[in-house]
Amino acid sequence: MRLAVILALLAAAPASANPLSDLIVGANPCRNLSPIDRTDTARLSRATIDLDGDRVMIAATGHLRCRTSPGTWIGLDAAARITLAAEVDLVTCDVQGLTVELDDFGGAAAPVLRLAETALEDALRDDARRELVRLCQDLAED
Repeated sequence: MRLAVILALLAAAPASANPLSDLIVGANPCRNLSPIDRTDTARLSRATIDLDGDRVMIAATGHLRCRTSPGTWIGLDAAARITLAAEVDLVTCDVQGLTVELDDFGGAAAPVLRLAETALEDALRDDARRELVRLCQDLAED
């Protein structure tokens, strides 16, 4: 049931704070980037959810913003657009075709984010896969 609630929230309020945004910020994908090692915001701007039998297809677009940690001698930030697509089998909780891509980089430290693009995409993909499986399993238990 939790997956259904989150999907409803994503569809109802894509531009505001939501569970997916909270998940990304909580995972802090910027943590290993120097000097912009703090995930400041993750905002979902568009989401589509299609249900076809036992399969749900999710597509989302948003933005990720990384900043320097408090107390750093210089304040820097960088941002990128995130595009995510996934297909989840609601019977087996198998996640297929999961893609996470970063592009449209900006901010004073954009080159740092661009250099770490592959590592960030991998981290976000791993976190998304883990969370989608967990949410699907929670749905199966309800």
